[in-house]
Amino acid sequence: GISMSPRFTTGDLAVVRPASAYEVGDVVAYRSALLHTVVMHRITAVDPTGLTLKGDHNTWLDPDHPTPDAVVGALVLRVPQGGVWLGRITSPSVLAAAAFLLVLGGGTSVQRRRSRRRSAASTHASTRRAPARAGSLPRGAWAAAGIAATVTALGGAASGLAWAAPTTSWNRVATTTPRQMTFAYSTQVPASAAYDTTTVRSPQPVFRQLAHRVDLVLGYRGEPGTLRATAELATSSGWQSQVALADATAVPGTGSSTTVPLDIDALYARAQAGARATGIPAGALTVRLVASVTRAGAATFAPALEMVLDERSLRLSGKAADLVVTDAGKGSTRVRGPGRLGWGSHTVRVSAVRVLAPGFAVVGLLALMLSIVVGRRLASRGEAARIRRRYASLLVEVAPMSAPPGRPMVEVTEFATLARLAERYGLLVLHWCRSGTETFVVQDESTTFRYRAEAPRAVGQGTHRSSEKLATDRG
Repeated sequence: GISMSPRFTTGDLAVVRPASAYEVGDVVAYRSALLHTVVMHRITAVDPTGLTLKGDHNTWLDPDHPTPDAVVGALVLRVPQGGVWLGRITSPSVLAAAAFLLVLGGGTSVQRRRSRRRSAASTHASTRRAPARAGSLPRGAWAAAGIAATVTALGGAASGLAWAAPTTSWNRVATTTPRQMTFAYSTQVPASAAYDTTTVRSPQPVFRQLAHRVDLVLGYRGEPGTLRATAELATSSGWQSQVALADATAVPGTGSSTTVPLDIDALYARAQAGARATGIPAGALTVRLVASVTRAGAATFAPALEMVLDERSLRLSGKAADLVVTDAGKGSTRVRGPGRLGWGSHTVRVSAVRVLAPGFAVVGLLALMLSIVVGRRLASRGEAARIRRRYASLLVEVAPMSAPPGRPMVEVTEFATLARLAERYGLLVLHWCRSGTETFVVQDESTTFRYRAEAPRAVGQGTHRSSEKLATDRG
């Protein structure tokens, strides 16, 4: 469908992975109880009842509210039109063709093995050089080719992942935002000698004979969050109680002011009721006013102002500076940033991988081709030298000799086979070089086994065999 366009289109392949928790902004696949299928949309809200989701292209929210248990996983990879190719590869016609090729390949392999047995058992007097074994490269060339093939594969894989991954993504970054809470209180009193005016403001004490309640003002600056105000009561006897002053209130991040009524007489009466229940006089009551601000992804900011309440007044227990509490809030937030590929702490930008990975793949492919070409040249030029180094204990240098008349001649396709024959029968390998051809011979009581390899040719040397060589071949 088009519910997640333009990022996703019909036929794309999405790879998801289960996670321990899912957050707002994640693209997840979940089992829809209404549609009875798997739906992939973006999370817009998370609450205890379930997840709220919406397609990027849709203007409405999903009617389903799945729990995390119903989520298949979060998106980790998108392959453009990968679903189309996957459907083609797994189609019945393609699977049937693959099965036919496997059966055909198995039959051909059996036929080839039978042909090799018949060829090894036959003898002939052919004077042509046995063809070199295909793909026989020196060890150094094999190592270079292996490294080049690995670089090519890694470059191709990284290029595919980079072009399938988005160039931007949501990243969680640490934040440090100063948070400040300013406590203030005020109340109206009748004109008297106790105050110069009829308004009492912090940090002045509030005399209970003139005022029975105050307005507590909480001024907050910082990231947006949820504010809750409580009064924690305690006496010297150990009695404690907590009173909620205000329900949860959303506060903006640009600065806010919340006014909470504080009933002095009710708080003092609560302490006196506790004293009567315990039989211990309450004495002075400590009132700790706590204003906590909570925010998702950040530590709770819970500044407090401590006051003392007795039968005569309500006053600060400390200094006027305690009315302002500042804290460097440390948390995290989701920001839009460049998409990255990697593992753990080692990551690279997707845009950089898109540029570098194809270059690595091309360089690796060129190196692979060069390794094969150079390796084959070295293999063809240095075959006899390698034989002399490895099988020096079996070789005996002799003068060129002709095949004895009437004696069967068996051409061996690999020198390793000739060496095994010599070791098996306790014989030596006769060796000579003439006209650019290295000849190795093992003779038992009735049969001559021969292997030939071309020696390296000097620059300008002709490609035709000399008459001496032709005479030896005829022999």
